[in-house]
Amino acid sequence: MITVLWPAITAIALVYIIAAWALVTGVFELVTAVRLRKYISGEWLLALAGIASIVFGLLIVVFPIAGALTIALWFGIYALIFGVVLVGLGIRLRTHAKTIAIGGNPLAAAR
Repeated sequence: MITVLWPAITAIALVYIIAAWALVTGVFELVTAVRLRKYISGEWLLALAGIASIVFGLLIVVFPIAGALTIALWFGIYALIFGVVLVGLGIRLRTHAKTIAIGGNPLAAAR
């Protein structure tokens, strides 16, 4: 009912929900990168993805009206950067998995 009577509040609420999502996932990505640094060598890519998420979320929080107007553009740029970084991380993890299969399990040695 509020959406029908006051559509602007719905747009602003959506902007803040997207900002909160980006901030929370960015923090979790940074924490995961720090925890994985003992086990993988490409953790900086995950940390970079976390930083991109946090910057995206902060931009939306700082400029919510601009975020409402350009949310598709900002989200597209964010998704492009995030996707490239995660593809790079995937390639690094794939080569890491191959070295584990050839040279043994480094996780077993770490325990």
